[in-house]
Amino acid sequence: MSPSLHPLRGAGVDETPGSAIHSRQIVGVTNVLSQSTQCRQRKFVGTTNLFWGAMDITRHAGQAPLWRNLASRLLNQTAILVGRVVSEALAVEGTHRYQLAVLATLDAFGAVSQAELCRRTNIDRSDMNAVVNELEAEGIVTRVSDPEDRRQNIVEMTKTGKVRFKRLKAGLAEAEDRALAPLAPADRRELLRLLRILHDYHAVPQPSAESRG
Repeated sequence: MSPSLHPLRGAGVDETPGSAIHSRQIVGVTNVLSQSTQCRQRKFVGTTNLFWGAMDITRHAGQAPLWRNLASRLLNQTAILVGRVVSEALAVEGTHRYQLAVLATLDAFGAVSQAELCRRTNIDRSDMNAVVNELEAEGIVTRVSDPEDRRQNIVEMTKTGKVRFKRLKAGLAEAEDRALAPLAPADRRELLRLLRILHDYHAVPQPSAESRG
């Protein structure tokens, strides 16, 4: 995890035991307040920080064969490297991955409830509320009460949002093209096929012994 995602740490110097405890208590409260005020911001940029915060990844042959050829390591480091390229493309539009997930969902399925957005994007409710607040403030989406269920909000992309999403798609296409530059089109399709298999295998819980009969 990037250091920027960790709570702030105090550095008490020349403290007596009593003052050290007091200092730690104050720092602890400060940390909580800092985390509270920065929570939304950290959650949104957390993925970007992960991509930029890792130590430099270099190509060299001086690694142990087991370590160099470990599939999980290669997947993780490739995700970091490719993620940096994609994060740059999003930053050009002043957006982040949560906003992209919401806009892509609205583009694909039209106006949906905020709860449905959470289900389709795997973004929790508090984060989703913050994302929609941001997009609504920028005129990218509108949010109104569902006439059939006042407990729910319906979120819809505006014309401004559709223009922005079109730019985002173009920027992402260019970024992915750069990220996958060494691969031929057929190899890219095969890579995507294999990644989907791996993703779905690990993301979906395996059936229990009872359900298997």
